[in-house]
Amino acid sequence: MGIRKYSFDEHIFSDYTSIVECYWAGFIAADGCITKRSKDTEYNSLTITLGVKDINHLKALKKHLRADNKISTRLMNDGTGNFHKSCEFRVGNREIVKDLYKNYNITPRKSLTLKPPPSLTKRQFKAFLVGYIDGDGCIGKYKSNRKTKFYTRLIIIGTEIFLNKILSFIKKEYKQDIKSKVRKKSKCNAYYVKFEGNYIIPILQNLKAINVPKLERKWNKVQKIQL
Repeated sequence: MGIRKYSFDEHIFSDYTSIVECYWAGFIAADGCITKRSKDTEYNSLTITLGVKDINHLKALKKHLRADNKISTRLMNDGTGNFHKSCEFRVGNREIVKDLYKNYNITPRKSLTLKPPPSLTKRQFKAFLVGYIDGDGCIGKYKSNRKTKFYTRLIIIGTEIFLNKILSFIKKEYKQDIKSKVRKKSKCNAYYVKFEGNYIIPILQNLKAINVPKLERKWNKVQKIQL
């Protein structure tokens, strides 16, 4: 067994009763990447890369993991020739990877394979959902072509099975007659669900009230939308 270069809590995701762990697992389900080196037989590494504007969120995750390894920054090509500064946090540990799979169904190639977590309570799933929205959700407003009033919009990207779980959970938990459907994005294997209308505001407010270290720049929009 190799000597660990950095210290961290490798059992942090073994206790899925904590809503904070559920939040970070949801965020990892959206923005994390499970990998391995070519010479390894098991997946044993977790990497999260964000825009540098969200570096404080990576610092919060690092603190939660009780990790002393560094967050790196670098310039990345967005595929169109434009470069932007990003920050990256990596933890190499097979126990973390195993717990993310066992408790939250987070696997390699999760953008194509993610399934709903198997055993979360309503409260735990809400925390997981907040984390997932922080990674692969968009909160904003739109204006109908025929009206001048602004409405609230929430868009979430993911796998078909996971988005259908979110849709059924919101309908049941908040007793809303929602007409939204999970749809496939054109020219790719990703799916999305779109919630449009001010009925989504109290739902977002309820999720925002959960005491987890969410991305404030995203959830602050909930209040601004109502002005």
